Amino acid sequence: MAVYQPRGLANELFRLIAEEAGPQVITQALPASKFIYNMFMPFVYESPPPSALKTLALLDKERKPLRQSHPAAFVKRLSISGKGWNADELKTAIQHALQNIELHNPDCRLQSFSVACANYALPIVLPCAANSLLSLKELELYISYPTLCTRACVSLVTSLFALGLEKVTLALPRAFSLPRFATIATLLKSLCDIASQSLTQLEFHVPSLQGNSDLHSKLPALLSDVTFVFPHLKKLVYIAEGHYFSLVPFLQRHPLITELRYFVNCPPDISSLLEERHLLPNLSRLHTYIHDASVSQRLSIPRSLCRINW
Repeated sequence: MAVYQPRGLANELFRLIAEEAGPQVITQALPASKFIYNMFMPFVYESPPPSALKTLALLDKERKPLRQSHPAAFVKRLSISGKGWNADELKTAIQHALQNIELHNPDCRLQSFSVACANYALPIVLPCAANSLLSLKELELYISYPTLCTRACVSLVTSLFALGLEKVTLALPRAFSLPRFATIATLLKSLCDIASQSLTQLEFHVPSLQGNSDLHSKLPALLSDVTFVFPHLKKLVYIAEGHYFSLVPFLQRHPLITELRYFVNCPPDISSLLEERHLLPNLSRLHTYIHDASVSQRLSIPRSLCRINW
């Protein structure tokens, strides 16, 4: 989209001004003139905060006082939070925002999509993936565990997995009923089938497994499956509500990992293998729980990059 620009001034200069002033100051200055609006709108709305969803969802006739390019035309990274919304309002706002993104920038393919919505099942507020969401590089989902609408949720999340996906966060908070970990395994297997060659960062949160008969089914088996591999994985974040099963088989298949965040009680096999460098020989950044405080002194990782709780 063409934007008027004074001769001799590069976009980098306007970006530097925007970065120095900060989004709040620039946003307040936008109505001052069409020139300021045209110059700084792309920088303000390239990666808008979740609070900007109402603005992105505005129809053209609702926008006042300026009638220049719609803010949705500049979005490259979209973040959504369900906090403070009811389900119907959130669904409508998301739909209108995505429609505006595609209407005002038809060639747009969002680079990043983040949803933090633990109050409602994802299909309730995002019935289907828009075209602008089909070529993502980064996907972050902090969503309610799909005890309801399970099939629809799995299908929807899988549709967001793109061939070039590089960074994925799949966070499922504590479920109100016992979750089926086969569902988590299905999502992770689909991610591997689609984006195994491009993924470099993976983060997944596992809710409490206590009292769940599904524990010893597909999820531990998947993590031990030799075909479940991301060849270029360099960062892994694993968070669970307790110590349940070892990730050693999975880690052994991913020697390129340089950063590990392992937020469960670290079992002896992990700590000993880390010390001997048999596991993750390229590891340079670690944050985990290890009961033996002396382990941190024996690991050849700079203290500034190693955070170990015991």
